[in-house]
Amino acid sequence: MSYVSTNSQKRIAVILIGCLVIITLLLSRLVYIQIIKSDYYSQKAYTQQTRSKSVEPKRGTIYDTTGERILAQSISTNIVTAVPNSVPKEKKEEIAQNFSQILGKDSEEILNKLKKNVSSVTLATKIGQDEATKLLEYIIENDITGISVDEDMLRIYPYGTLLSHVLGFVGTDNQGLAGVEAYYENDLAGTPGKIVASFDGSGRETTFTQEQYIAAENGKDVVLTVDASIQSIVEKYLSKAVEENISQYGSIIIMRPATGEVLAMANYPTFDSNDPFTPNTEELKNNWDNMNSSERSAALNQMWRNRAISDTQEPGSTFKLITAVAALEENVVNIDDKVFHCAGSMQIGTWTIKCWRYYNPHGTESLREGIMNSCNPVFMQASQKLGIS
Repeated sequence: MSYVSTNSQKRIAVILIGCLVIITLLLSRLVYIQIIKSDYYSQKAYTQQTRSKSVEPKRGTIYDTTGERILAQSISTNIVTAVPNSVPKEKKEEIAQNFSQILGKDSEEILNKLKKNVSSVTLATKIGQDEATKLLEYIIENDITGISVDEDMLRIYPYGTLLSHVLGFVGTDNQGLAGVEAYYENDLAGTPGKIVASFDGSGRETTFTQEQYIAAENGKDVVLTVDASIQSIVEKYLSKAVEENISQYGSIIIMRPATGEVLAMANYPTFDSNDPFTPNTEELKNNWDNMNSSERSAALNQMWRNRAISDTQEPGSTFKLITAVAALEENVVNIDDKVFHCAGSMQIGTWTIKCWRYYNPHGTESLREGIMNSCNPVFMQASQKLGIS
């Protein structure tokens, strides 16, 4: 007759209890992971296993007042991106060499990007269709994984330097950095779309999942009050005036008096919105290599500055109309009363202000004649009649 000793029974009981405790803990952990924290871990797994690739929207077009002349538009180009972990290690140097020949870029730079331990890297942007076709042919022929060539957008300004200070320009990411491009960024930019795909632990795209495509929403178009024809004429004669008078710069604004619409706004020297980071004067080009980064930044900001709306200037004779209207409205003078006298100049405190025809004074004048002659003393005397208050 066999039997189990009391000590053996105790040991078995302890082992069973220990197993029950371990099983209970494992079950509790499974319940915690799969039920209580299921949403958290599901989302974490989805994040680890999926990557999204942005789909650029088409930036809105900027037109002149006719709605026909395009001042800024986006055209299709291409962008080359890579998932370094998905690119075959043994082929990376060969890929870098071939891409270098097709794109005209440094092979070492491309190779360094392919060796990065990141989820995604951009190899090249703004690639023409010919280069994109050659890249795609090479990728397909050599069965290369982890590199894609996708459509992108390039911002161009068909008229080059025309209206550049008003239009501004965009950065490498197609975001408006100055002018209308920056001011109406929210309208012009649109909303990016994306392509979502699944990847395994090695970073290779899996074939058993379906890609998700979320379409981009294109930006809105903007129509300016500026007339490109008037703008072209204004810029032509502004540049001529600045150069003939050996001036540092010049600005012109042409407006429709009835509505206040701006028909043209020009500054000179100007720059090309297609290439906004290139110095625009010979003096700046000659000094560029001797300037540090902060000096270059300051010089570029001055080059981009729209002086027509940013700089303060004396109003000059345009303010005479304000003085004349105020004098008439306050009934301190009648428009045809000859109560003003031009002696060629007039002194106010320590200031001596001349009439433009100081060498042949106008003599006695009415306010109407003062306006016709643009005579400084007439408006100085009219302002005295108005008084400070």
